[in-house]
Amino acid sequence: MKAIAWISGKLAIVSSILVVLICVILAAPCLIGFRPYTVLSGSMEPEIHVASLVYINTRDKEAEIGKVVAFRIATTGEDSFVVHRIVDQTEKGYVTKGDNNDTEDMVILKPENIIGAYVYSIPYAGYLFANRVGILLLVFLWILGLNGIAFITDKFS
Repeated sequence: MKAIAWISGKLAIVSSILVVLICVILAAPCLIGFRPYTVLSGSMEPEIHVASLVYINTRDKEAEIGKVVAFRIATTGEDSFVVHRIVDQTEKGYVTKGDNNDTEDMVILKPENIIGAYVYSIPYAGYLFANRVGILLLVFLWILGLNGIAFITDKFS
């Protein structure tokens, strides 16, 4: 019985640390104006992988050639976004293209549609948010973390 208690105590401590690290890595950037998005296509491979969690600086909406930006597009009544590189400027706006695409995007990017500039990505972290299994894993880790915090508090009080 003591071995089970010892093992569960160690698991609680490790899961608590994991939960705190995951929260810091995923949520802390939001405090400084970065917004996370999950990438669904390979248009920016190899720099940004499919299912990466990308962080966009919503305070940096300045468009310039060579910059990777996230922008809104209207598709079938839904408001969705794209992360592509600005490759040219015209009188009507900016021309964008995915690094892995052969052709430029057909729609001209208007400055008012820019969400922000790409800062960094966490490869494949988007899987955590793209399906129920990932979300359940995060909830499970959170519950384990709460359990670990309760264990630590109980042990040292």
